[in-house]
Amino acid sequence: MAPLVGIIANPVSASDIRRVVANASTLQVTDRANIVLRVLSALASCGITNVLMMPEKSGIRRHINRAFERAANLKEDIFPQLNHIRMDITSTVEDTLLATRKMREAGCAAIVVLGGDGTHRAVVSQCGDIPISGISTGTNNAFPEHREPTITGLATGLAVSGKVPADIAFQSNKRIDIQISDAIRDIAIVDVAIVTERFVGAKALWKPEN
Repeated sequence: MAPLVGIIANPVSASDIRRVVANASTLQVTDRANIVLRVLSALASCGITNVLMMPEKSGIRRHINRAFERAANLKEDIFPQLNHIRMDITSTVEDTLLATRKMREAGCAAIVVLGGDGTHRAVVSQCGDIPISGISTGTNNAFPEHREPTITGLATGLAVSGKVPADIAFQSNKRIDIQISDAIRDIAIVDVAIVTERFVGAKALWKPEN
């Protein structure tokens, strides 16, 4: 049986206040859908026949369905079978957390993640030992590195199918486990900062002295 691959593309990522105040770029729904389609096509070329994807309400799924219909009309067998997880959509990070847990339960061999630091951190917090393939679609990403989607899909497909040895295909990244008390635990994949501010506000740090 061919390995199962998961895809997390949460449209809520890359929507923080830096879009307004720091001239950060934006990634449209069609761009995200095109990235997913390139990954899917690359996975199929490596023999991956089944992919599990997180559902969303922004329109990514609609664009992908159109591409699948067009390929079917042209009798082009270029995509794997795509199934969406059955879950309630909240359009928050909770969607990423729940979808990752469900992909872990389904036995995904790898998870392709579209997002920035925050989305990848959310996936890592729930995926256990499942390797992730990061595609940078966030604001000012320190993680992951910028990678071309087709190459990412090919690398993922070759890795999970065993066509490339694990010691070559996979690379470890640090994970920082944080414990403030017995009840407060979290993780980080880039760094951890302690600030003097006692309110969340816009979830952005403007004063380095804090």
